[in-house]
Amino acid sequence: MAFAVSWLGANAGVLLALVAILVAWWVYRSQQSGERRGVLDGVDAELRLHASWVSAPYQFDCWPSSDTWWAKERLSDLSNRQPVPLVNRLSTVAIDAAIAQGPALFINPQLVYALVQYRQRAEQLNQLLDNAMSFQSSTELWKDRPAPELIEHFAFATAWIHWIGIGSLNNPENRDGAHRHFVIAAIELEREKNAGWLPRLAWFCYGHTWRRPKRPPLIQVGGP
Repeated sequence: MAFAVSWLGANAGVLLALVAILVAWWVYRSQQSGERRGVLDGVDAELRLHASWVSAPYQFDCWPSSDTWWAKERLSDLSNRQPVPLVNRLSTVAIDAAIAQGPALFINPQLVYALVQYRQRAEQLNQLLDNAMSFQSSTELWKDRPAPELIEHFAFATAWIHWIGIGSLNNPENRDGAHRHFVIAAIELEREKNAGWLPRLAWFCYGHTWRRPKRPPLIQVGGP
């Protein structure tokens, strides 16, 4: 007993330093954990907003509210000034923050990769929207009888938003649009949010996991 008291007295400074280090580490990791939850909540909220436009695949010549939403007959009747149904531009503020901070915060390394892929497709969709909207501002298009070639071009640009911009899940002709990568990002987000206690503990203690994302090589060297 006397030896223990003597040892504690001699090493009190070291023990206090260790306790201070552990407390500081706990506070830091708790802050990181809170930041991780905030980033995930932001991505979840943003993807839920995007779901209104890209959660379902685009079927050829079909619009959710009508049978042939972009038929030329409908677009030809532009004199009534009725808005043509289009997808809104997709904001990626939360996704951009997650891509920047995710490597230090996420347990699932596939999530950052999926978000980068989806963010690029969302930007491509926005480019198609900008192209259609800039053409829609043409005064020639809003005459009582616009030229048929203008209607043809507008129908093409409007349909391209959905056929290529949104795309499908498995159709090889348009499966690389925003919809497919939205589904992948949503799946990886759920895996991150539902990670088991052991990966969570490893992340909290060490700040990272040892799982590496599986992806094909950027450039295939050699071979035929």
